[in-house]
Amino acid sequence: MTYSYDEIYLGGAMKNLGEALDYAVNACGFSIDSFMAMFVTCGLADDFGCGVPSVTTGISGTELVSKVMEKSGLKKTLPDAIDRKEIGYEYWCGKIYALYQWKKSLSFKTILDFIPPSTLLSLYSEMNEKEDSEVIEALDNIIKEADSDVRIQVQRKLSGHTQKSLAEASGVNLRTLQQYELKSKNINKASASALLKMAQVMGCEIESIMEPVENDN
Repeated sequence: MTYSYDEIYLGGAMKNLGEALDYAVNACGFSIDSFMAMFVTCGLADDFGCGVPSVTTGISGTELVSKVMEKSGLKKTLPDAIDRKEIGYEYWCGKIYALYQWKKSLSFKTILDFIPPSTLLSLYSEMNEKEDSEVIEALDNIIKEADSDVRIQVQRKLSGHTQKSLAEASGVNLRTLQQYELKSKNINKASASALLKMAQVMGCEIESIMEPVENDN
């Protein structure tokens, strides 16, 4: 069996992020939440998501943790790498985050907004031996169900926008946008031009941000 470059790259990226999470939690003493937060806020998650070799396949998972700590301004003597015979929870989470980010082209920040480590960890016992496609489908369902009663909020988060940035890019008043997300104002009664502009900014169809008619007040 032959593998494409993309498949080889993805396998390496999954392995390295898995090793990084395992090492950060079980050797360095970080919680999985705190390490992923550092990974995102220090900027290396964006580089990883863009496939920068010096952050993905060009270094080991242990070296990735070192880079995250350095970029985060943490000075700490790192323990030796862990030589594990079995793949644990954290390793699996790192692999799945890398897989899902690559397949969906979402930022790690957006993925973590919908699927924090606690949620992903809860899937381990059920999904750790499943095919990748089944895991991806399960994560897709989590995102679809999250805040499903406020469609514009789901699309905004998926597009990586804050309420403020969406308001500025679309020309829709920030307070009005907040009211749409709180459902104190009916988005279905917005002007066609406002709906179109918001949908264009978020890269989705107008129908994706409008509420089902049966839920209208």
